[in-house]
Amino acid sequence: MLATYHNRLRVVFAQTARKIVGAIMQRLVYGEYLPEVLGPNFMNKYDLTLARYQRFTGYSPNIDPAMVTEFSTAAFRFGHSTIRQTFGINGVQLDLKRIFDSFITVDRFGNNALLAGLSSDDMEQRDRFFSRGIRDDLLGIMLDLPAFNIQRGRDHGIPSYNSIRRFFRLPVYRTYAEMEGRTHTGETIAKLKMVYPTPDDIEMFPGGVSELPVPHGVVGETFANIIGEQFRRLKFGDRFWHETDNLVTGFTNGEELLYFLIVSSQCNELINRTQNVPRLPYL
Repeated sequence: MLATYHNRLRVVFAQTARKIVGAIMQRLVYGEYLPEVLGPNFMNKYDLTLARYQRFTGYSPNIDPAMVTEFSTAAFRFGHSTIRQTFGINGVQLDLKRIFDSFITVDRFGNNALLAGLSSDDMEQRDRFFSRGIRDDLLGIMLDLPAFNIQRGRDHGIPSYNSIRRFFRLPVYRTYAEMEGRTHTGETIAKLKMVYPTPDDIEMFPGGVSELPVPHGVVGETFANIIGEQFRRLKFGDRFWHETDNLVTGFTNGEELLYFLIVSSQCNELINRTQNVPRLPYL
């Protein structure tokens, strides 16, 4: 009997811990990360803004939260453009090649130093440019990550840049002149012309990653729509979404204090509580 009770307690503790960690992750992603990536217009367009204390009632069993290929294969790889060539750790600038030697780097500097450096260094601007360490020197050998992204899109059969814009009811470009100043600079268009005869030929990753950023965001409007739609599905199609008013799958009335603490948490507070690193008020 005691063994059975013990096992039941283990399950309860494990499920509660899982619920807490999942809730914290959702607060950080939707409350701090996505607003920086998408900007306020697309956060509002896809109803991604978190409520402060109100419960969420928008769950629908008819929404599929699975990853769409356009998101995983193209749009959410925009971050490759923001990777720095060097990272500061304990006052030392390490080349990206050294960062890929993760075991050596962690043994020498420790996890906390790596976390402090990654948290304090500015990312590169998201644009059509990529650091040398991932463009033609990936993992210290002649590998090209942006080229992999383009080829992966072909392997997965994702639609073209114009096709996905048509899906989201965005203006579809017939000529390169229509693109200039709206989503791309003249210099970028000149580069695209060298590879793609017409806008209809542009592939999704090069077309999307080279767009001008949306207001107060990081990505361009095409990727912003793909990312926004994906995270809308992840929120509205999640029966266990942490803000749910369902007391069976969500936080119960007896867990109100715990829920209050979670929705009040921010990324810098989480780091300062769990890591032995200097306080990071700039996060």
